[in-house]
Amino acid sequence: MPAADGSVERVAQQVVAQIGELVDADRVSLALYNKTDDALSIVATHGYPHGDVADVRIAPGAWVMGHVYSQARPLFVSDVRLFPGTRREQYRTHSFAAVPLIAGSEILGVLAVTERRDGSAFSRDDETGLRGMGLVAALAVVAARSKSG
Repeated sequence: MPAADGSVERVAQQVVAQIGELVDADRVSLALYNKTDDALSIVATHGYPHGDVADVRIAPGAWVMGHVYSQARPLFVSDVRLFPGTRREQYRTHSFAAVPLIAGSEILGVLAVTERRDGSAFSRDDETGLRGMGLVAALAVVAARSKSG
């Protein structure tokens, strides 16, 4: 999966594109934790412009990605409309999944998928596959970091 130039952003972009195809999802994003900012930054997207979220910083524990990062556990929601106060007008489907990216004992970030093309919900049955993809993504990020750093 790593790109020839080894840049983290380029590798992350390849990861989200491939995962979108593997799970048949129109939207995928990958956020990495930045110690300097003490926040997650979305470094790659598939299915929507990265510019829409390039400046977003997510504190550990905040929103879905921050929660998944701080808990180091996947989160699968079959229908966000069941949660009061959630707004998903910009989405066609109402299900999403997010898994932490873990390499050894370090939590690197979070991989999130939504908008399954057939409209079905992500479920616990998807957990094994997405966790495995998260492990591969984490290894790709580590490899890219070691080449660029």
